[in-house]
Amino acid sequence: MSDFLTIVRAVYSGLSQRKVAATHGVSRNTVSLYLRKARDQGWLTLKDLDALDDTAVTQGLLQITAPSRDATFKMPDFDYVHAELAKPHVTLKLLWEEYVEQCRQSSERFYMETQFRRYYHLHARVHKATIRLEHKPAFSLEVDWAGARIAFFDAESGKMSQASLFVAVLPCSGIIYAEPFRDEKMPSWISGHVNAFQYFGGVPKTVIPDNLKSGVKRSDFYEPDLNRTYQEMAAYYGTVILPARVRKPKDKASAENAVLISSRKIIAKLRNIRILSFPDLQQHVRTALEHVNSAPLTGKSESRWTSFLAEEKDCLYVKFS
Repeated sequence: MSDFLTIVRAVYSGLSQRKVAATHGVSRNTVSLYLRKARDQGWLTLKDLDALDDTAVTQGLLQITAPSRDATFKMPDFDYVHAELAKPHVTLKLLWEEYVEQCRQSSERFYMETQFRRYYHLHARVHKATIRLEHKPAFSLEVDWAGARIAFFDAESGKMSQASLFVAVLPCSGIIYAEPFRDEKMPSWISGHVNAFQYFGGVPKTVIPDNLKSGVKRSDFYEPDLNRTYQEMAAYYGTVILPARVRKPKDKASAENAVLISSRKIIAKLRNIRILSFPDLQQHVRTALEHVNSAPLTGKSESRWTSFLAEEKDCLYVKFS
């Protein structure tokens, strides 16, 4: 909940809601919602906020967001629901249907699907690192090159050069891997994947790249023609390449977001730093990446790293020792 306190404190310090929204990468509606929740709790000044900690904020927000509950209805076991959602093809709708059937067999009142989902969202938001809706743990890794490049002094050529940033993300926890390369050729593309697997400590079931020339020779809606080296890498690590469809950005929405985060938190952060060698650039990127993955997620006390360790690492299909 540290982001909640940070955003409300910024507004109370005199910054405009527009400025705060832009600074923290959230919408103005989110800033307005946070302010309304703070005022509903009687947190009206900076002094009120200074007396709070994350536990107090969590309890206060739960009092606001928790729906009123009729005790005559059977409350689902949402720890079980959360665990089952990690399994392939299991959906909230299926789990709700099973819950309804159990209630009918025991003659107990049950919640309709909307309320079932509402209670699950609240439970996961408070007690779990992630909410499992669209992404299964360790099911896919989305990969791409960041559009912008990073300038550095290349000792080999004796002049300034530019590096490309390889970006990979596990959508469930949102953990990101980023690494600079001198070019975007096939060896760099393969190395980025291998190093990402090493960083995560394992391999997901599928890899979703954009239709890049690095990995996809011919784009086709049904049977894209993959580069042979890329196919061999996937076979070696026991994963499957599923290229995103042409002009379907939602197929790799997490990668698009990871590229945006990496561009803002890594590339933009290094814009005014004098980078004297490629190894120096690599170290700067590693440091910035750890900051990205260790920072608390918006509205939560967990970071990408803690979410990954709690919800996703043990689900990787191929693990490294």
